[in-house]
Amino acid sequence: MDYTEFCEHVKNEIKDFLPVQFAEYGTALHLISKPNIGEQIGLTFVPPTNGVPTPVIYLEPYFEAYMNKGMNMGRIMTQIAATVAEGIEQVKEHFPEMTNMIPDMTDWNRVKDLVTVRAIGVSRNTELLQSVPCRIHGDIALIYQVSVTVPDNTLMSVRITDDMMNHYGITEAQLYDAAMENSQRMQKVTCRPMGEMISDMLGIGDEPLLEESPASLYVLTTEPVQYGAAALFYPGVIEKIGKSIPEGFFILPSSIHEVLILPKNQADKDMLEAMVQQINVTTVAPDEVLSDFVSEYDPMTRTMDWGKDPNLTLPEKLQEKIPAPQKEAVL
Repeated sequence: MDYTEFCEHVKNEIKDFLPVQFAEYGTALHLISKPNIGEQIGLTFVPPTNGVPTPVIYLEPYFEAYMNKGMNMGRIMTQIAATVAEGIEQVKEHFPEMTNMIPDMTDWNRVKDLVTVRAIGVSRNTELLQSVPCRIHGDIALIYQVSVTVPDNTLMSVRITDDMMNHYGITEAQLYDAAMENSQRMQKVTCRPMGEMISDMLGIGDEPLLEESPASLYVLTTEPVQYGAAALFYPGVIEKIGKSIPEGFFILPSSIHEVLILPKNQADKDMLEAMVQQINVTTVAPDEVLSDFVSEYDPMTRTMDWGKDPNLTLPEKLQEKIPAPQKEAVL
């Protein structure tokens, strides 16, 4: 069977594998656009009145297991059913609190204090970016999402689309102002030496794992480290780093969660870009890749040369979302 037939089969038969307490849940398939990945088919379960919501199950990995790894449909159905049941049990414990925390997504006054920014790549997401409010800086775009941290510290987010913004009756500039204010309050920016970050991650206390020197890499992210690459766009961040690195610096797009800062006199840009592209292919999860291109900041002129794909011509709709050069210079 092909992928469409596979998804329909799972949707129609999965209830036979679920515990009896989930018999009243309905099933549906939806096309869901994911950054870097594109449109994927997600299996959703529609709860009965007052029922606990379930996670979206993306079916492509299961189809891959069916086609190329010899996994039979019975085992696939059992795995999906187990994932759904586990997801419901995880939600159930905090469901009353979560219900109170999740705002009415149709009401701007209820979501405006929860809007945050997120950085994603441009060249991998040109189609997605045409349907969302955003600001484009080279190969990195700033988009907006409604973010809620539920009681188990899981971050839930809903991407804001052009249709949602129009429904709210606001402009992109208003959305940007609200998102920047909230992001700085909810996700504090940090810029620390790489060795210090690794020491913290490994729990080895105050003694740095790596010797620090003026040649050190610095990690720019947020606390918590979720979608922390957006810290690059917080007002005044670039200028503050420029004052500490007067020779200027390169920005390496490590992932959607952080970027790396390296003084310009320590490396060659072409070499760095080749390294970033290799790491993106071999190490970074596909949905967490930010960009393949290195940016360069000149603190003397307070201008950024944003890295971008020289072979990519942006659709006209996206060209309109590139801030004027003078605005880019004072991010």
